[in-house]
Amino acid sequence: MLPDCVVTVCVGVTVDRKVKQTLMRMRDEIVHENVARFFGISSHADDAAVCLVEQYCANGTLVEFLLDNEHIVDHPFRYVVCADVASGMAYLHRHDLVHGNLSTDKCHVDARWTVKVVDWEYCTRHSSETFSRAV
Repeated sequence: MLPDCVVTVCVGVTVDRKVKQTLMRMRDEIVHENVARFFGISSHADDAAVCLVEQYCANGTLVEFLLDNEHIVDHPFRYVVCADVASGMAYLHRHDLVHGNLSTDKCHVDARWTVKVVDWEYCTRHSSETFSRAV
């Protein structure tokens, strides 16, 4: 049984066999406490939409969570939030993945109040050599 999931529908996106294989490899390889799990991709030959399935985070976006819980957001908690985001991004970078669109909307909070980087499967995969030259 799959855990709670969220489905993102991308209209007008073409996903060829090579991209699907890369996404499936990433599904199996990218597992970290601060990165939302990617479970799979679905598309139908008659439809131009592609559906990406990833882990659901019960407390929504980081902004929603902070607004709903402002009475408990103290400095130590802010530090933990920053550390969670940094840990997730460092993990993606160690796997040669560049998110390229990180924002508070791309950071979600799960039921355990752990911050997870989401929508990373849209990112660009770079070799370490290419990435180091780009920086």
